[in-house]
Amino acid sequence: MLAVVALLIWLNVSTGVERREPSAAVEPRPAERQGPTMTPRKKTHESFLSLVERDSGSGDIGNPFVAKSWYVQPPAPPPVPVAPLAPPSAPPLPFGFAGTVEAEPGHPVYYLVTGEQSYAVSKGETFAGQYRLDGVEHGQLVIIYLPLAAKQLLPMNIDS
Repeated sequence: MLAVVALLIWLNVSTGVERREPSAAVEPRPAERQGPTMTPRKKTHESFLSLVERDSGSGDIGNPFVAKSWYVQPPAPPPVPVAPLAPPSAPPLPFGFAGTVEAEPGHPVYYLVTGEQSYAVSKGETFAGQYRLDGVEHGQLVIIYLPLAAKQLLPMNIDS
């Protein structure tokens, strides 16, 4: 309330117009005036509004009716640790031992079978495209799987 009264007083003073009684209002003659002439300023409500401080803000209020979601996306799960891959290994031997024949002394020939296919192999020979017979150790054939250079053993047991 006090602010409104102060505003009204300020407006009254700033307009430069004095209120006088009509009988006491006597206009002095131009010759009797002293000092510079003053013309009363008229203030409009627009000029008054320009004096009021405003919050400039962003200038754009936006649409107050836009849907707002309070959903916060959860953080991404931590990466799953990847176990190191096992080194490649040779497939199981597809061969079975069928027998051996010693055609020449000290040079045996070993017979291997897989399904309906049979192989007659001597030490150091390559067979089935990817195997090589390296010799005999402790009653077992030593066969090398060539793509991986993996050593495999095939027992020389003949089940009767």
